[in-house]
Amino acid sequence: MASLAYIFTYEKTWQKHLEGRLGLKPVMDNGFGGKEYELPKIRIKPPKAPRKLSNSTKKKLAERLHRNRVLSAQNLVPVGKSGTKKQNKGKKNLPAKIMAKSRQNVDWA
Repeated sequence: MASLAYIFTYEKTWQKHLEGRLGLKPVMDNGFGGKEYELPKIRIKPPKAPRKLSNSTKKKLAERLHRNRVLSAQNLVPVGKSGTKKQNKGKKNLPAKIMAKSRQNVDWA
């Protein structure tokens, strides 16, 4: 007989995952939202050591990430309304000096 692992959680998302995705039934419900599940230990994967990457591999991965981000940014479709008349909504009644100062304080970076 395989040894069993017991999982007790109050977290609803974990409960949904254990019951819905893994097909487990709770063996205990404490009546306050906590449930306990049992499953064979063989179904639990041991953690893996993090990958050690060389500097050249890190550089290649960074370049690929940058290239993919640039491509995805180019493929973005604007969602907002275009051609609206009120582009300075809420600022139309301000004096010109205040408008100029608010434009100077904007950080565009």
